[in-house]
Amino acid sequence: MSFGQTLESDESSVVNVPEQFMKQVVRRILVWSFKPRSQPKVIFLSKAGIKKSWLPKIKNIEFRLLSDGEYKQRNEWIYFFTETEVSEGKYQIGFGLGDYQCNSTGDSWYFRITKQKVRIWQNGSFGSGCGGSPNGLG
Repeated sequence: MSFGQTLESDESSVVNVPEQFMKQVVRRILVWSFKPRSQPKVIFLSKAGIKKSWLPKIKNIEFRLLSDGEYKQRNEWIYFFTETEVSEGKYQIGFGLGDYQCNSTGDSWYFRITKQKVRIWQNGSFGSGCGGSPNGLG
């Protein structure tokens, strides 16, 4: 398999990254975000764009993947990954908590793929919210 690194577009666009690299990205972000615990904890994740086999094993952390339907039934915030984009020669992905269709907050990450390995670094944070005026205008 050949995977070129010539990303020339200055405009962001959603891309598909090969699974072997996305697995590395997802695992590394989750390991950075969740440390081993002394008491069991369940972390609910949107399964959009990720696979169960990509999830790391962290002491006393259980990751549960939820579909959109399951998420809506819970009516609580969950963790999620944003779609991967490419811009200025590097990939970008977000990992956040919230109602990913409206109110959320999280970290933004850049990554590059070189010699079949992923180099990843945090590059800030993001947030979103749904709003409007009380009278429904604007």
